[in-house]
Amino acid sequence: MNYKQKLGYTTLGAAIMLIGMWLSPLISPPVTAQHNGVFDKIQCTSLTVVDNMGKPAVELRSSRKSSVPSLPTVLMGPVNQVVIYKRQPFGIVRAVSLSSDENGGRVDVYDDLGKNRAVMGVNKYGDGAVSTWD
Repeated sequence: MNYKQKLGYTTLGAAIMLIGMWLSPLISPPVTAQHNGVFDKIQCTSLTVVDNMGKPAVELRSSRKSSVPSLPTVLMGPVNQVVIYKRQPFGIVRAVSLSSDENGGRVDVYDDLGKNRAVMGVNKYGDGAVSTWD
């Protein structure tokens, strides 16, 4: 195959590609998103709401093990959480965490450094507890 044949086939391929790109919007209907903002049902295991800078503000999640550092890691049942974040000069830290598992509910409150400082919750025996640190 000589140079002129290669150039001819390359040009033919480019022309077919350009015709296809030109015809595709004319043949297929345009894709549009929903405009009303109302959804019947959304299913996911995690949903993060971000602030105007793209940083997490609120997170809803469900998992098999807790991601709250003060909760025991032996939890194997489902853990549902709502975590509210706070913007600090050095980054984003947790402010409040609400969680529930097979034992009951729990509220964790964090300081400006993201360390757990207060907890109110229920243990596996149904006993309520309130704990604070420092």
